[in-house]
Amino acid sequence: MFSKVWDRLVDRSGMDWYNKRALGTEIAMGRKLLRGSNEIYHNLYGEDNYRYLGLLGKIARSKSSKIICSYHQPPRSSKR
Repeated sequence: MFSKVWDRLVDRSGMDWYNKRALGTEIAMGRKLLRGSNEIYHNLYGEDNYRYLGLLGKIARSKSSKIICSYHQPPRSSKR
């Protein structure tokens, strides 16, 4: 069941390089974000692995936490 949900989320991401591993990373970060406070969460490969975690931005701010992403490709390549 979860596999089908994950497949659907990956397919709907709109990102060429987004996959189940990227989704799993975001879910793990999201779980930690919901449990902790006053933390920094760094996504090392934002162009490939950052799609849904931003939806928790309001919660992160309320917990005084930050979500940071590093991008290694020029901005044009992220518009794929």
